Amino acid sequence: MESDEPFRDAAAWSQATQRFHDLILERAGNRTLAVQAGVLREVVAMHLSTVVMRSFGHPDTQDQFRKLVRSYRKLVRLIDAGDAEGAERHWRTHMEVVGRKLLTGDPGTKTVVDLFG
Repeated sequence: MESDEPFRDAAAWSQATQRFHDLILERAGNRTLAVQAGVLREVVAMHLSTVVMRSFGHPDTQDQFRKLVRSYRKLVRLIDAGDAEGAERHWRTHMEVVGRKLLTGDPGTKTVVDLFG
């Protein structure tokens, strides 16, 4: 069941969504991918936190978070059902859509060092 409780804490949301992605990678069974993701984890977490904090007050933030939760739940249902192709297709689409949203503006203007400054 999906809660209508608003997402009130940007930092908690950022940490929870990062943890979800970590769990997906850990359970995927691809050790090389897990190691690569581990190396990039702090950069991704910092970028995600920056984007979430920047957009948290935007009027459609709650709706966007609900859509993300629905997408996460769909992925878990597909995995539970053993639908590897459906899960891969869904997650690829999810990452493409979210990537476009997270990389709005000119992502080339920020360096990795800028994220930690």
